[in-house]
Amino acid sequence: MGERGPYNHAWPDNAIPGPNYEWRHELVRWWDYWLKGRDTGVKDEPRLAVFVREGHPPDAQLKMTPGHWRYENWPIERTKWTRFYPVDNRRLLTAKGESSVDRLKYVPSYGIEAGYWWGEPTGDMSPADAGSLVYDSKVLTEKMEIIGFPRVRLKVSADAKLAHWIVRLEDVLPDGRISLVTGALFNGSQHQSRLNPQHLIPGKTYELDFSLHFTTWTFKPGHRIRLAVSNSLFPMIWPTPYPMTPSFF
Repeated sequence: MGERGPYNHAWPDNAIPGPNYEWRHELVRWWDYWLKGRDTGVKDEPRLAVFVREGHPPDAQLKMTPGHWRYENWPIERTKWTRFYPVDNRRLLTAKGESSVDRLKYVPSYGIEAGYWWGEPTGDMSPADAGSLVYDSKVLTEKMEIIGFPRVRLKVSADAKLAHWIVRLEDVLPDGRISLVTGALFNGSQHQSRLNPQHLIPGKTYELDFSLHFTTWTFKPGHRIRLAVSNSLFPMIWPTPYPMTPSFF
C-alpha cells in the first residue's frame, strides 16, 4: 500500500505539517509478504492511503492540516475529469473562448511565496500572483474534490533562448486570500527531451504538456479556482539570465 500525506518530502511519522502516519509496520508487512512468503494481507487491501485536504486559508506556519485519511484503490475508478480553458479577461471557463494572447514581462525575483519546494505550507500567494498571469473560474456553487496529478497544456513562446514556465493551481477565498494547492515547473530547454536539452527558438510557438505535482484539495462553494502562469519561481529555481517578455496563447 502506498501513502500520500499532507507534507513535503519527509518521514510520514514526524513530518510537518501533520497529521502523521505510522508507516513502519506497513513496511514490515510488505517485506514479510515479498521476502518471507508470509500472507500478511497486503495484497487484499486498497493500494493507497491518502490524506484528502479540506480547502483551508493560506498559513505558512500550518502545523495540522484539516482533512481526513482515506483508503483508495489507484487509480480511483470514480474519477471524473473536468477541463478548464484560460480565456480573455483572465477567466478560467469550462468552454473555449476566442483566440487571444497574453504577455508577461519576466521578473526573476517573483515566486518566493511558493517556498523552497512544492508541498511546504505557504502563506497568501497574492504577491506571487502579482507577477503572474492569473485566470479565475466562476464562483463555485458546490464543492469540488481533487486527488492526483492535475494536467496542463500550454501554448507559449519566448523572445529569448531559455525560459521556464511555472504553473500553479490555487484556491481564491471569498475574502480575496489565495491558497496554493499545487504546481510544477517546465524547463523550456526540455521541450523536446529531458535528456537532450536544446535552446528555444525566439518567437517560435511551443505546445507544452505536463502534470502538476500530486495533490489533494477540496474547493468549497463560494471559492474560485485559479490558474497562475509565470516564468519565475525564485528561490526554488535559479533565474534564467535573459530579459524577455514571453507570450501565452
